Amino acid sequence: MQRLPTPPTRAVRVGALVAATGLALLAGCASQSPAPNTDAAAPPPPVLASQSPAYSDLPTRPVATVARTVPASTLAQVASALAGPASENGVQVSTLPAGGLLLRATGDAAFGSAKASLSPRFTAFLQALAHEMQAHGELTADITGHSDSIGNARSNERLSAARANAALYYLTSHGVAAARLVAEGKGQREPIASNDTADGRAANRRVDIQLVSDQR
Repeated sequence: MQRLPTPPTRAVRVGALVAATGLALLAGCASQSPAPNTDAAAPPPPVLASQSPAYSDLPTRPVATVARTVPASTLAQVASALAGPASENGVQVSTLPAGGLLLRATGDAAFGSAKASLSPRFTAFLQALAHEMQAHGELTADITGHSDSIGNARSNERLSAARANAALYYLTSHGVAAARLVAEGKGQREPIASNDTADGRAANRRVDIQLVSDQR
């Protein structure tokens, strides 16, 4: 009669299970990546272009200049259009060395003594100026108020600023965008005549408007 194989004992089964588990652990360890070497030197940081020795040898891009002059044709056209209102209302018109126009209203043609309200004559001229600035959108105006030396310097500073702002407010109320206008007061710091005479003080009591272009 044929003898059947004897089943393995409990001890044999446990030993086989331990052996299989050990082989699985060894296989898992072999598949893992080795731990990074913390003693290895870190890679150097990237070098920016501006830190490269050759950077200073690169050609530089020329800086674009900002056009601050009115084209000759526009300058002549605006000057011609303002000549009549300027002559009628006591405003001087001249050409700036760098281009543009200087519009100067002095004395009672602009403001009364110690006053910041626009005279009727200056108002009439500003109306013509507003029309020209609306017709030529590239024009901007730098408005500077000045005073004579009567009174203290601080009061004259405030007065001159109020005069410049009065001209600015008139232009904006007649359709000129505020972004195209700048106003400041310089008080008695920049006289154009002697403050020792009435005529000299009247000349210093003025508003200068520099009409230039905003082309960029």
